Amino acid sequence: ILFLNKKDLFREKLPHIPFKVETGIEARNTDYTGKECDPSKDYSIEGNDEEFEEVYNDSCDYLQRLYESQAELPHIKEKRKGGIYTHFTNSTDTENVEKIMNSCKDIILQINLKAGGWFSE
Repeated sequence: ILFLNKKDLFREKLPHIPFKVETGIEARNTDYTGKECDPSKDYSIEGNDEEFEEVYNDSCDYLQRLYESQAELPHIKEKRKGGIYTHFTNSTDTENVEKIMNSCKDIILQINLKAGGWFSE
């Protein structure tokens, strides 16, 4: 299970701190091709600004793919027992607790089905 925590802080900082920096000592996410915030705009981060939501979703998708691609490396993949369950969380989101518990139940069920010979990869 991959927890990408503090999504609320990420939403706050995304309009003000560049997600992609191509050069210099602060270079990061140089292969990111999604939408980026325009520093001259004032975005609403409350979920009602379509342009910001597109930037936020593109950025989250990039981060998720980044971690999931690392899990496909041979030395990691052989140690992993199943899929990756990714959750963007914050400490006050009670709906996420239910999603996370469902992911845990699914993982345990898959492990038990495989161990019993009922399911194979």
